[in-house]
Amino acid sequence: MKRIYSIFEAKAKLSEIIRIVREKHEVVITDRSKPVVKVVPFRTERTVTLADRIEELNRSGHISRQSSIPKMPEQLPLEPGILKRFLQERD
Repeated sequence: MKRIYSIFEAKAKLSEIIRIVREKHEVVITDRSKPVVKVVPFRTERTVTLADRIEELNRSGHISRQSSIPKMPEQLPLEPGILKRFLQERD
């Protein structure tokens, strides 16, 4: 299925482009081989989950996934009076 059209083709094949977009695909329209327009499905409601949005941003290159997640300690050691010492040192 073609997803890149020149302006000339887009004018002649608007119905085909609309059909492709209705099937949840994106179409790019170019002018002299340079992308100028992206036609995307219209969203009437915000039912996109956070995971879906993160994946969408990842695919578009706006964000990238970290290769490894740093490990956090399970629990920090608790010492009596640590807050009091912190406040004294801060002053």
